[in-house]
Order: sequence, then C-alpha cells, then structure tokens
Amino acid sequence: MIKYGIELGEWKTDELAAEEMIAEAQSDKDRAIAHYQCAVVFMQEGLRKHKDEYFTRAHDEISKVLVAYANTPDAVLLDGKALAQLKQDDAAKAWFEQFVKMRPADDPERQRALRYIERPGLARARMAPPFSVTTTDGQRVSMDDLQGKVVLLDF
Repeated sequence: MIKYGIELGEWKTDELAAEEMIAEAQSDKDRAIAHYQCAVVFMQEGLRKHKDEYFTRAHDEISKVLVAYANTPDAVLLDGKALAQLKQDDAAKAWFEQFVKMRPADDPERQRALRYIERPGLARARMAPPFSVTTTDGQRVSMDDLQGKVVLLDF
C-alpha cells in the first residue's frame, strides 16, 4: 500500500499505512522494516514539499532502524540523504562512507555514494537514478561513469 501511495502522491495514506505497520509489528525485524518504510514516506514527502520537518522525521525513523539493525545498507544510505537534505553534510558524509564499505565495488548506488562523499550537495540535487548496464561488447557502464556527458536513453 505504501508503494502505491508514494507513486500516487497520497501522503496521508502512506503515513497512516506506515504507522499501522509499526503498531502491528510483532518482532524487532518487523518493527525495523516498518520504521524504514515510514522513513521512506517522510523522505519522499520532504522532497515533494521541500520541508525540513519531513527530513528530520525520516532521520528519526531511520535512527530506530539502525539501533536495531546497524548493518542495514539501505537505511544507512537513506539517513545520509536525509541528513544531506538538512545540510548536515559532515554527518551525511559519515553515513555515505559507511554505506560504501557495505556495498560491492560495482554497485551503482555505491558509486553514487562515492560522489556524495566528495560533494554532499549532490545528495540534495535532483539526479537520474543510478543504474548500470552491460553493453553489447561486454563492458559495464553505470550512470555515474557518464558524468558530464550527454546521455540518450531509448526504451
């Protein structure tokens, strides 16, 4: 339900669904997942409305996830992005550095996080989602490898 609410921009539906997930969670793992989903909702709403209060709430929810499961790469990255939106660049860089240590070298999200470490302001920018493809001649190319170049995608 949360996924569809985010796609459709149904903020209140998302928030209620996330809170319901938290209330119904039976195990620590379920609570961590519910808090992560809630953080995603707040992050998306913050990006949509450009209000720091949502990024702060996202950070608070992610903190609950990381207390229970510190080794959760998606939560680490999301917290870095939330802190970057709050212009807490040093704290954001620390999370991005931790995320880089958790992911394999060919992971497109890892490559994006490396750029965020160098320039935390990029985490506040609107960027194309990271991805990688294998060309017909077997070379692996990621979106971040094409930095500064014009890219045409034809689906």
